Amino acid sequence: MDHRDVFSETSNEKHALERRKISSMYAMSSLVSYEPFVDKVNNEFMAKLADHAQYERSFDLFTWMQFYAFDVIGEITLGRSFGLIEAGYDKDGLLHAVHVGSISYGSMVGLVPEVHRWYLWFQNVFPIESHFEVTQRVIRREIGARMQGINLSDRKDFLAKCVELNKAGKLDQFTMNNVVGANIGAGSDTTGISMTAVIYFLMKHPDCLQKLRDEIDMATQQGNLSNPVTFQEGQKLSYLQATIKEALRLHAAVGQILSRVVPKGGAQLAGRHFPEGTVVGVNAWVIHGDENIWGPDVHEFRPERWLVDKAQLAFLEQNFLAFGVGARTCIGKNISLLEMTKLLPQLVRRFDFVPSGDSQWTTSSGWFVKQKIQVKVIDREHKKG
Repeated sequence: MDHRDVFSETSNEKHALERRKISSMYAMSSLVSYEPFVDKVNNEFMAKLADHAQYERSFDLFTWMQFYAFDVIGEITLGRSFGLIEAGYDKDGLLHAVHVGSISYGSMVGLVPEVHRWYLWFQNVFPIESHFEVTQRVIRREIGARMQGINLSDRKDFLAKCVELNKAGKLDQFTMNNVVGANIGAGSDTTGISMTAVIYFLMKHPDCLQKLRDEIDMATQQGNLSNPVTFQEGQKLSYLQATIKEALRLHAAVGQILSRVVPKGGAQLAGRHFPEGTVVGVNAWVIHGDENIWGPDVHEFRPERWLVDKAQLAFLEQNFLAFGVGARTCIGKNISLLEMTKLLPQLVRRFDFVPSGDSQWTTSSGWFVKQKIQVKVIDREHKKG
């Protein structure tokens, strides 16, 4: 074994250790410690929606759901929100930069990677601001300040954990940058899209909304649902969890294939041999629309399809690809589920969402499938008063 082999083996062991450390940060057992930070943003969001209701403002549902999700990401990653709920607009241009990175640019280069070097050349020749630089500027600023002892708090947010691991020699600077960047770059689109899907389908199906509201009201009356709602309490609301799954089945956030590389020796897939190194993939929208799996009412919003015995539920969940599946499941899945499970009961309990104008949303697809629909909110507490 020569030096290169030793270095390669050591490097692989180090990277495996880093991956395990990073994965543990996203485990649900770790994320529940962030509940107080999520509650803080939930309170701000509920207050802003009450304000929208009072002044009968129309707003784009996805935009505001993304504001919410992005502020949560700021709280749990950097120790403070980005202030989008308060401002009411993308005040730092971060969401626009993330959108360009994932939709306009990222989805194209993911399919045609040869374009990337030409893009970098074009960017160096012409005076245009890079979407990479917009996000990297924030990441470098936050990491640099924390490493120097600035912006310290008693919170164990993502950045604090990364700095701790970095100083212990268990996480290098590049990986720390990537962890923070991944949270900022991919932590709001999926949750914003998913929350929008749930609210939209409940607007379109008032009978399902009423069933969910009955479940929430019953749990509240029995003392099983707090204000704010805890993650553990929300998990026990079976119709809520079925509603989330059904909305994500009908509108998965990712609109392109979830690609994998065929391993050494090749693989036999769907009756065809694919040689090693081939990139293969499946689109969640295709699987989620398969009648053989979901039945003849596959295109209907019916949360009850998830309220089945354990064997049938296991079969459905094997074919549920909203967050991917297997070893490459979306690492931020638990963050998204934490936010939705805590916020949705509070939204349903207090507000009615109604379309403002066209009741049908429009969608645009790149890597993510984003929605547009103007809505208003009605404050049920105000109606009761």
